Amino acid sequence: ITGKIWLASEAWASSSLIAMPQYFHVVGGTIGFALKAGQIPGFREFLKKVHPRKSVHNGFAKEFWEETFNCHLQEGAKGPLPVDTFLRGHEESGDRFSNSSTAFRPLCTGDENISSVETPYIDYTHLRISYNVYLAVYSSAHALQDIYTCLPGRGLFTNGSCADIKKVEAWQ
Repeated sequence: ITGKIWLASEAWASSSLIAMPQYFHVVGGTIGFALKAGQIPGFREFLKKVHPRKSVHNGFAKEFWEETFNCHLQEGAKGPLPVDTFLRGHEESGDRFSNSSTAFRPLCTGDENISSVETPYIDYTHLRISYNVYLAVYSSAHALQDIYTCLPGRGLFTNGSCADIKKVEAWQ
C-alpha cells in the first residue's frame, strides 16, 4: 500500500510487533493515538485501604482482592467477615464445583497485605483508560459547577448571559 496514511488506535500504534523494519513499507508514516497515563489523586491510597472485611457487599473489593492475591473469598457471608470465613475449605462454602475462575484458587486468609504486592491497579502507568475516565468526569463536574456559579454579565453567551442550570440537557 503506497500513498496512504494509516491512523492507528492505541491497540496497535505502539505495538513492537508491528513497528519492525520489514513492515515499514506498509506502516511507515502511521499516525497513532494513545491514551495518556496519569495519576488519579488519592486513588492509590484508596486502593491500599480496600479490604473485603470492611466492604462485604462491594463486588469491586472482592474482585480486587481475589485478583491481586490470586485467592478465593467465600460467598454469602453476612456482616463483617470473621477470620474463619477466609480459611474454611471450598466444600463448606458450597462452591466446590463452581465454574468460577476463582474456584480452584486457595481461600484468602484475610491477612494478605496490599502494600506487599505489585498490582496494575496501583501502578498508575496501567490506568490509562481509568485516568481518562477520571478526567472526563472531573471536566464534566467542573463544567456543571461553572454553569451553576455563573454570574450574569460574566457568562459566555451574548451580553455575558449565563446558561440556566435547570434547562441543561443531558446531551449538552
